[in-house]
Amino acid sequence: MKKASVLFSAILFVSTFASAQKIETVNGVRIVHNERGGKWGNIPEVRIELVRMIGGLDADANLAFNQKRLDDVLQKSLEYCLRLDRIALYFISLEDVRERIFNPYRVVMRPGGWKTEENTYSYDYQLIRKTGLEEEKRILIRENGKPCRVEDAPLKTRRFNYKYLAFGLIGLLGDTAQRIHSYLVEDEVKIWRKPALVVRVVPREPDNARWLYGRAWVSPADGSVFKIEWQEESLGNYEETLKYAQALKAKPALRFTTEYQYEKNGIRFPSRFTVEEDYSQASPGGTRKIRKSELQITLKDYKFFTVETEVNVRR
Repeated sequence: MKKASVLFSAILFVSTFASAQKIETVNGVRIVHNERGGKWGNIPEVRIELVRMIGGLDADANLAFNQKRLDDVLQKSLEYCLRLDRIALYFISLEDVRERIFNPYRVVMRPGGWKTEENTYSYDYQLIRKTGLEEEKRILIRENGKPCRVEDAPLKTRRFNYKYLAFGLIGLLGDTAQRIHSYLVEDEVKIWRKPALVVRVVPREPDNARWLYGRAWVSPADGSVFKIEWQEESLGNYEETLKYAQALKAKPALRFTTEYQYEKNGIRFPSRFTVEEDYSQASPGGTRKIRKSELQITLKDYKFFTVETEVNVRR
C-alpha cells in the first residue's frame, strides 16, 4: 500500500549563501552560519529553519525510520478498526446538546449587531450493535432546562445532524479507507498525557472523494484515535454549505471535531463533538470571519452492558 512520506521542515527565512557553512541544530532549530561573511560584512550571515522533530530525531536523517512508524501505526489502526467494525455493543450515556444560531450572523471580534438563538437538550442516548442490528435511540429528558420525557425522540439540532460518532474512525483508517487515502505524519504531541501522532488523511483522488477525511490524533501504542478534525468538504450536504456561503459572498471555514476520551475494553468512545460554522468574507478592512452557528455535544456517564468482539482479529 502506497502511503505519503513524513512532513519534514518549514523554512522560516531564506537568504543568499556562500559555499562554506557551519550548521548546528539547537532545541529543534537548525542554524546555518555563513563562514565567509554575509550582507553584514564580517558578521556571518545566519539562516534559521524550524526543523520537524519526530521522536526527538532530525527527520531529514530519518526518513526510513519515520516511514516505518507511519506504516506501523496504520497497521495498528487497521486492526483496531477491524475489531471496532465487528464489535458487539450495548451502552447508554447522557448526551448534552447546546446549539447557538446567530441571526443574521455573528462577526467574530466585533460586539453586537446580531441576535442569538440558543437551545439546550439532554438525552438518554442508547447504542445497540450486534449481528444484523445497528441502532441509535434517544429519550429526551430535558429541553432548555425544563425536565421532560419523550421516548424515541429525534435529534432536535437545526443546522447540523450527526449519527454513530463511535464509528467515525473507520471512515478514516479502516480497510477500505486505507485503500483510497494517503497519509502524512504532521507532528508528534501529547493529548491527555498520552503520546499521539497527528496524521493527515487525504483522498488519493480528490476530485472523486466519497469518504470522510481530515486529521486524526492516533495512539502509536494501539492505533486507536483520541481526536478527529473532519475536513469540511468531506461531510454530507456540503453543497448546501456552499450555497449559503455564496449567498454571503464568502468562503466556508467550518470546523468539525470529535474527541474520544472514554475507554472500555480497549475501545475508545466519544466524549465530545463540536461544530463551528464559520465563513471568511471580504470586507473594506480586509477579510473577516463570520459565524453562523455553534454546536457542542458532550457525552458522559457511560453505562456499558456489552463491549465484546464477535470475531477475533489476528495480525
